[in-house]
Amino acid sequence: MNVLHLHLSDEPAIRMESKLYPELTSSLPSDSFYSQLDLKKLIEYAKARAVRIIPEIDVPAHAGGLRSLVPRGLTYCDSPMNTTLSEDSSNLDLLDGLFKEVSELS
Repeated sequence: MNVLHLHLSDEPAIRMESKLYPELTSSLPSDSFYSQLDLKKLIEYAKARAVRIIPEIDVPAHAGGLRSLVPRGLTYCDSPMNTTLSEDSSNLDLLDGLFKEVSELS
């Protein structure tokens, strides 16, 4: 196989350091998520071996790990469970920033 699918988000946490949204991992032990340097090294290692890495931030459902972004305007449509994001323009702006950050790691 030449594809590695990295499932970086789900309930209850995001497993990737975000410099844009540091609150996503601020309550996690440092050994429970990938730093951006870890991911860059992994991507470099994979490229040298013709392995494609597909990072996944699972949205709009299974998005409970993003709860710490509620103070920034993130909204959910399934309160009180808070696992499915609503169709809200502020959500799209927040996610766009996160997706850009992930895409810049390669």
